[in-house]
Amino acid sequence: MREQTMFKKALELSTLCNIEVCVIYYGRDGELFKTWPEDESKVRDMAERFTKLNERERRKKRTNLSLFLRKKILDDNKLSGKVLEMKDSLERGLRVLQDKLLLLQPENQTKSLTRSVSSLDYVFV
Repeated sequence: MREQTMFKKALELSTLCNIEVCVIYYGRDGELFKTWPEDESKVRDMAERFTKLNERERRKKRTNLSLFLRKKILDDNKLSGKVLEMKDSLERGLRVLQDKLLLLQPENQTKSLTRSVSSLDYVFV
C-alpha cells in the first residue's frame, strides 16, 4: 500500500513539475522489489546520468530533508523579522501622523481627538 502511494506521488511530481523522477524500491532483504517508472532501462539511464555528475551537481539534485527543513525555518524566521520591522515602521508612522493631526486641530477639539486617536493604538499593538 505505501509503495503504491509513493509511486503515485512520483508520477504526480513528474507530471506537475515536468521533471524526471526515479524511485527504486528495495525489499527488506535488500533485493530490488520495484522501480518507477516500471521500464528499468529508463531507471538505469537516470541512475547513470546521476552517477556521471560531479559532486557539486549531485548535491544540487539531492534533497536532504533535515537541510530543507532547516532552510525553511531560517526563511520563516527572516520573514517574522521583516513582519516585526514593518509593524514597528507602521507604528512609528502612525505616531507621526497622530502628532501632525493634533497640531492641525483647534484647541477645543484636541482633547476629544486625543481620546479617539489613543484608541487607535490598540489596533496596532
